[in-house]
Amino acid sequence: MGPSARSSFTSLNIDGPFFNTLPASLWPTALQRSVPHHPWIDLLPVEELRDNLLLQNETTYDAGQLCRDMRGFQSVSSGHGGVIVWGDPWDPQGWEVTEAFAQKWPWVVRGSRSLLESTNYWRRKRGEPALYFQDYPAANYGPHPRVHEIEEDLESVT
Repeated sequence: MGPSARSSFTSLNIDGPFFNTLPASLWPTALQRSVPHHPWIDLLPVEELRDNLLLQNETTYDAGQLCRDMRGFQSVSSGHGGVIVWGDPWDPQGWEVTEAFAQKWPWVVRGSRSLLESTNYWRRKRGEPALYFQDYPAANYGPHPRVHEIEEDLESVT
């Protein structure tokens, strides 16, 4: 699939039979249905990750580098892993991000309470200290362009 590929979520009827076969964690968000984007984003089972990526202009970050960093070096013990999937890839409770990934890509994980909880669950199993995503300043591209709106939205939901 080339870099110019676009997700079909922006053009499909969400009431169709295709969507009934998707796990709930992969159902498209309102942003996925309205913002043209590359299909790889649709594979992430954490909706905050998908929306954070869609809220950021695709030209302001290197998607290839992000994908490489998500894959990491497959060496969790040395801190080089990026995203670790401990179960079915569509189950967000099996997802963990490493501290190195959270530090490098803070705007991607920002606001994702479910990812933070699953990350810390897996870290606790190894006896590692908890992570706190909000402690990481945006290092690469400045703060997320809509960070205050996202925080307000999260507060209104809880």
